[in-house]
Amino acid sequence: KISQPGGRPEGVLSYAPLWETMKKRSATTYTLQVKGGISSSTIRRLKAGESVSTNTLEALCKILECELPDIVEYLPISDSDITVLDPACSYGDICRLVQLTAG
Repeated sequence: KISQPGGRPEGVLSYAPLWETMKKRSATTYTLQVKGGISSSTIRRLKAGESVSTNTLEALCKILECELPDIVEYLPISDSDITVLDPACSYGDICRLVQLTAG
């Protein structure tokens, strides 16, 4: 998770449970597309760990006949996990990433 300087730590949503649920149910991304109308761009977003709509989460639960924790989990992030972009970085520079440490 990358934050701008001064940003507060947040958590991230992980779709790891989705891939496990799909494996248990022998479902593929093709299944999601054909059976549930999930678009290929939404599947790309899920694979990349990007945000999706609550409508998509609901559709996934219906398609896979499961509950939300079977699709997504919240992973909190502490200050020590945050990478901050160097505020001195300007366009064209190779920006340094500074790892914050707790304490």
